[in-house]
Amino acid sequence: MKKSLENLAIEEPPPPRMSMPANRALLWHGLGFFTIVIVLWSAELFSFLYNYFGGDWREVDVADAATRTVVVVFIWIFFARKIHQVLSRLTYLESFMHFCSWCNKVEKGSKWLTLEEHFTQQTGKRPSHGMCPDCAHKFIKDAVTEEPVQDSTTGI
Repeated sequence: MKKSLENLAIEEPPPPRMSMPANRALLWHGLGFFTIVIVLWSAELFSFLYNYFGGDWREVDVADAATRTVVVVFIWIFFARKIHQVLSRLTYLESFMHFCSWCNKVEKGSKWLTLEEHFTQQTGKRPSHGMCPDCAHKFIKDAVTEEPVQDSTTGI
C-alpha cells in the first residue's frame, strides 16, 4: 500500500521548548523531598499512627527517624543529579539551530526562513556570496590538476 505525499505531511508541530528552567524544577523536586522528611519526623515525634489511626503506642525513636531521613536525602541527591543531567542535556539540545535537511531553511520561532533571510534578520546586513580561503585553495588546486579536454573535431 503506497502512501501519498499528503499522508506524509507533518500534522503536529514539534514539541514546545523547555519552559521551566532547571533551577525551578530542582526547587520543586527539593520541596517534595523536604515535605517527605517533615512527614517522617512529624510521624515519629507526634505519633500520628497512635493518635489518629489507633495504632500501637511506641516510644519516639530518633535514631530510626534519622536513618530514614538520611535514606531520603540520599535518594533526593541521586534524583536531583539525574534531573540536572537530563535538563542540562535538554537545554543543550534545544540550543541547536534547526535546519531543514532538504532545503537548508532555518527554523526561527514557528517560521522557516532561508539562510539569507535568517542572517539578514540576525545581523541587519544583506548577505553576499563569496568563497572561503579553503574552498578557493581547493578550487585552484582542482583547476590546475585537471587535464584539458580535447575537442574531437579539431584535435586541440
